[in-house]
This record gives sequence, structure tokens and C-alpha cells, in this order.
Amino acid sequence: VNYDMQILRKKNDKSYFGAGIGAYYDRAGKTKMGLTQYNLSISTIQKLSDEHTIAVGLQGSYAQRSVNYTDIRWDSQFDQINNTFDPSLSTEEKSLGNAKTYIDLSAGILWKGELSDKINVTAGGALFHATKPDQSFSGNTDRLPRKFVGNAGATIKLAGADNRPERLLLPKVIFVRQAAYQEIYVGGFLRYLIRGASR
Repeated sequence: VNYDMQILRKKNDKSYFGAGIGAYYDRAGKTKMGLTQYNLSISTIQKLSDEHTIAVGLQGSYAQRSVNYTDIRWDSQFDQINNTFDPSLSTEEKSLGNAKTYIDLSAGILWKGELSDKINVTAGGALFHATKPDQSFSGNTDRLPRKFVGNAGATIKLAGADNRPERLLLPKVIFVRQAAYQEIYVGGFLRYLIRGASR
């Protein structure tokens, strides 16, 4: 669940701010492995000129990971003498916590430009997990790797038969990298504006 809005905007002002709040909850599996996260975001949008706008945003998050070991069976609880499973036996697992809280910080920037009356472009980047928070349940360190996301896109007006921009070409590219994980998405849309009288 997320909500964001413009704030502190004056009429005909070239700059304004944005603020948002959000909440995320996920739980899965026999251990009920879960993540609960609350986000607070702020941003500023600056109109550099009639053709160019830049936006910068920051987000702080309070997160808690949780796990429940009640329904887990361990090898050490298998009674080899009676050839049975005995949940009353010790798991022999050390330093297993069931919750971990941490603070997470992210930031992003976006540029939007009008190159001509037919071409608009956007480009931006974001950095997630800037502080590489420790999310380990045990005494060991398990830091969340930083994630970088870059994106770019354009809106290109294609003139119709009567020289009106009825068709729009929208190419897009997204790049994601986190530790050894990397993905690149390239695609686009063709939008056709249906014109006609309505009643």
C-alpha cells in the first residue's frame, strides 16, 4: 500500500515537493518467513526550463524480517535408536533468532526533457539499500547488497495521414544490477489515439 502527493506547490511555481508513505507485508513457507516494511519518501521537482525538469527523491524504511521455527524438523531430532522423530529433542542449532529489524535508505533521480515538438525523453537512476543493512537472524553478518536501477524512455509522435500525431512510439529500457545479479529489459509500446465524436 502506497500513497504520495504534491506538497508546498504554489501556482506557476517552477519547483515543488512530494511526500509519500507506504507499507509492505509478505509471509511465505512453513517457517512463515516474513518481511514487514514501512516507507517514508520525500522528493523535490525542479523545472530547469520550459523543456527540462529534474526530480530527486529520498526514501527511508524501517523493516523487520521474521521467522517461526515451530514447524521445522531438524536432523538432530531424529531418534536413531527407536527410528522415530522426536520433536522434544534439541535442535542443536545455536544463535537462531526469530526477528531482525533494520533501517534501509534509498535515493533516486529522474530527468525529463522535450527535445522537439515530437520527441520527449526521460532518464533516471536509483540506488536501493545504500547502507547495506544487516538482515541476519544469527550472530553472523548477512548484509543486503546495494541495488542499482537505471531506466530511459521516450515518447515519439508519429504523424498520421492528415499530419496529426495520432500514433505514439514509446521505446523503453531498464537496467537492474544487484551483486552478481544483472538484467536488462528492452521494449516499447505503440499507442494509437482513437479520435471521434462522443455523446
